Amino acid sequence: DMAAEVMHNLRNAMTPVINGLERLRDSLSVAENLRVDEAVEQLTDAECTIDRKQKILEYIRVSFAHVRTINDSASAELATVTAQARQVAGMLSEQEKLARVAPVAENVAVGELLGEAANILPRDEAHGIELSFDEHLVAAEVRGHRIGLLQVMGNLILNAYESIVRSGKRRGEIVLAACDELVDDRKMVRVTVRDNGSGFDPSTETEIFRRGYSSKTNVAESGLGLHWCANAVAGMGGMISAESDGEGRGAQFHVLLPAAEL
Repeated sequence: DMAAEVMHNLRNAMTPVINGLERLRDSLSVAENLRVDEAVEQLTDAECTIDRKQKILEYIRVSFAHVRTINDSASAELATVTAQARQVAGMLSEQEKLARVAPVAENVAVGELLGEAANILPRDEAHGIELSFDEHLVAAEVRGHRIGLLQVMGNLILNAYESIVRSGKRRGEIVLAACDELVDDRKMVRVTVRDNGSGFDPSTETEIFRRGYSSKTNVAESGLGLHWCANAVAGMGGMISAESDGEGRGAQFHVLLPAAEL
């Protein structure tokens, strides 16, 4: 079971890495269609008129401006892919440590963690999904296993994205928020992932974290993520819950964790 859940998390993390590399390849291949060499050769032609030379020089200028734009975009894409690859490396390193000793709890800055976890989202504009961070995330800190939390929040963010895509809505929204809570005189932090996706009916609320349950169809690997998330959060002294106003009305996933130790 543990191996299957680890592979599920790794698959989630690797998908945006592969997609990012494919976009990088496509963007870099655009330069192959530019005819700069041909333009330079025409400039050296003694019969090339002044008017023609001006047009060629403008073409070269526009071509190199286009290359700079592609380069800037590729650099940003590469930075994101690098961050995503580091997540995968971190997961593997954590599993290696877990094979020998239990993970060590540490203070984790929630806003920074969620910013990194959000790298799991596909970088496309097709679904018009907006991701926003609540201002209170800046000060929120919890006590837990950083890599484990990164995988938990990555799962919840990706599930929110997929729920919006399934709903077919023209405008999607994922909101990440945090607030302090006191539970049995213990300081806790509630981290919430809210979306306006497909939602679920009340009967699903009790089933959603059960192993094998999934709202997805034709996905052989589904039914592992939320079950694993619940176990991982419980292992950090926290709890996870979900709520929805009904099908088609979005959902909220709450992760309640111990507050950071001073």
